[in-house]
Amino acid sequence: MRESYLYANGVVASLSNNLITKETFARMIDCKTNVEALSTLQETSFASGLVIETPFQIEELLNFETKKLLNFIKAESPIEELIWYFVLPYDYNNISAYCKSIVLNQSASTFIEAEGYYEISKIKEYVSSKSFDAFDNKFIKSALLEFQMLSSKPNIKGDEVDFIFKKYLYQNLREVCGKNQIIKKLVELKIDIENISCSMRANSQYHLEQQILDVATVNKETLLAIFNKNKDALYKVKDEILTKFVKLALQEKAKSFIEYEKLRNQFPFMILEKNKDDINSIGPFATYCFKKDIEIKNVRLIFSYHNNNLSDQIKKRFLEC
Repeated sequence: MRESYLYANGVVASLSNNLITKETFARMIDCKTNVEALSTLQETSFASGLVIETPFQIEELLNFETKKLLNFIKAESPIEELIWYFVLPYDYNNISAYCKSIVLNQSASTFIEAEGYYEISKIKEYVSSKSFDAFDNKFIKSALLEFQMLSSKPNIKGDEVDFIFKKYLYQNLREVCGKNQIIKKLVELKIDIENISCSMRANSQYHLEQQILDVATVNKETLLAIFNKNKDALYKVKDEILTKFVKLALQEKAKSFIEYEKLRNQFPFMILEKNKDDINSIGPFATYCFKKDIEIKNVRLIFSYHNNNLSDQIKKRFLEC
C-alpha cells in the first residue's frame, strides 16, 4: 500500500529546500571556466558525498542524482502511476540501447541510462537468451518480438530500433497511467508533443507517417497540416498547451527547435500548476520530482557547454521551472 498524499507531500516540502537555486545556477552559467563552475556546484548539496577531480567527470554526479531520484520516486510516490511515468522510459531506453548494440555491433554503454525497474544485467540476460516473458510485461515482450523480426533484415538503422521501443513505451504508459487523471493527461500530451515534433522534423510525408505514435488527441490530418506548414492546423488543436507547440512547429525549423525542446521539458509544470499546492493531491510531490529532473538536466547542460567552450549558448537553452 502506498503512503498517503499528506505524508508524501510533507516529505518533498523539506527536500525542495535542497534544490539548486536560480541564483546559484546563474553563477554557474556565468563562470569563466568549467573548473569554477564545478566549484560552485560543489557548494550545493547536489550529489553530496561524491567527489570528482575534473568537470569532465560530471556524468558520475549526474548518474548518481538520477538514480537517487528514481529510487526516491519508487519508494515514496503515493501513486503507482507517477512511478511508471518516470521509470518506464529508462527501462525502454536501456532495452533499446542493448538491442541496438547487437544489430549495429557497437557498445551499449554510451546509451545506457539509470536503471528503471530492470537491472542492466537482467536486461542483457533476458534479451540475449530471448527470455522475453521474464520481463513480465506484455508491451516489452511485443517490442522485443518486433525487434527480433527487424533484426533479420539487412541494413538496420538505429532510429528504426528506437521507434519500436518508443511506440510500445507509450502504449504501456497509456495503460498503466490511466487511473490518475493528472498523470493520464501528462502521458497524452507527451504523445501529442512527440507527434507534433515528428511533423516538424520529418523529411517527407512517408517518413512522418512511419514515425507517428498511436494518436492521443491530435489526429493524423492535423499532423499532416503541421508538416505542410498549414496554419489552419492551429484551429484544429483546442488544448492551450498543445497550441504553443503547434505555433513553434509552424515556424522555420532553425528558429524554433531550441524553444520547442525547452517547452517539451517544461510542459508538466503547466499541468501541475493548479494542484502544486494541494496537499491532498499528487501535485506537490510530482512538482518536486519534475523540478529535480529539470535540475539534473540543467547541470548536464551547463557542464556540457562549459566543457566544450560553448558557454555563451547556455542561457538560451537553460530550462526555467
